Amino acid sequence: MNRKQLLPLLLLLYLPACVSLDQVRTFSKNACGILSSINDLDYSFKASYIKYTLPGKDFDLSLKEPTPDTAALRLFGQADATIAMFSNALLAYFSGLGQLADPSTGSTDYSKLGDAIKGNEKVLNKLHITGDQVEAGVSLAHKITDALTRHYKEEKIKEVILEDTAAVRKVVEALSAGLSELQNNIVSDQGQLKAKYFLVTADPDIDKGARILFAREYQKEVTELEEKKHAIAAQKRGLEVLYRGHQDIADRLRDNKLSAGQILSLLEQYSADLQTIYNDIKKLAK
Repeated sequence: MNRKQLLPLLLLLYLPACVSLDQVRTFSKNACGILSSINDLDYSFKASYIKYTLPGKDFDLSLKEPTPDTAALRLFGQADATIAMFSNALLAYFSGLGQLADPSTGSTDYSKLGDAIKGNEKVLNKLHITGDQVEAGVSLAHKITDALTRHYKEEKIKEVILEDTAAVRKVVEALSAGLSELQNNIVSDQGQLKAKYFLVTADPDIDKGARILFAREYQKEVTELEEKKHAIAAQKRGLEVLYRGHQDIADRLRDNKLSAGQILSLLEQYSADLQTIYNDIKKLAK
């Protein structure tokens, strides 16, 4: 390799990075936390229909067994699967972005090879080389290949973010719309639950003990539904931060308006916001 070929590789060791791999990985990890919480919500249209819409399914009051609407069940199941598809699509995207930003993937480890050579006296004697020379070779190889790998990853991340900005926006909007409908569904469940509560507590044929048990279960259900509603609200905030972070970085990368340090600061702020929201969601899930 001549001097002209080597110079660009050496410059990679000293040029500031356009994208921070560490911060991209942290941002992606926190984004995945928000998206995973959506899959772990334990609330769906289908489950809601079975538990709250169908009469007689609540609190084992021995009311008449209802006949489910198969068309409604099919629709609700498809709606749940669609929300999961959008959530998993974003999860796969940000998980892949995080893996791409992982400096340990795709790089060559010369240390084991170097140790094997240093431990082979016959090879050292045959080639008239020393262990120090082998270590120097390993160190140099690591510097060059790590720089090349990091440079490739930084450029690839930039390419991916710029290319997929529109798709991320569309999927985030679709997922947020689905979550909003889930929120509306919870409000409907709360209304039905309240109506059943007054119906049961006003029924003179149900003894006092059963009414007390029902009241306890009612309060428990009200609390759980309210927590799920708050969790969804937090998840929507997380999606908004996730989208704004992705879009903001893409805009700056496209226009070259920010230095590497400014991009780093942006990623740190968005990552911190996502972590805060994720912590709030975990508290609600306890």
